[in-house]
Amino acid sequence: RPGLGGGRTIRLRVSDAGTVTAVTVVGNASNEPSTAADYLLDVCLADAVKAARFPPGAAGDAAYSWVFARRG
Repeated sequence: RPGLGGGRTIRLRVSDAGTVTAVTVVGNASNEPSTAADYLLDVCLADAVKAARFPPGAAGDAAYSWVFARRG
């Protein structure tokens, strides 16, 4: 979507097996699909993170931030 910008932060939990067991988007303005300007972006990011696999034994909690900005 043209003009989309800003940052998104994802919090995730990884199991001992290396699979992502929980994903939360931090800072989403709304969870209502019909009103949240970034709802579709948040769903896309969460789905991508859920599909990630980590080395076995990499269990723990983490956060990762993305910044979406126009390039000059």
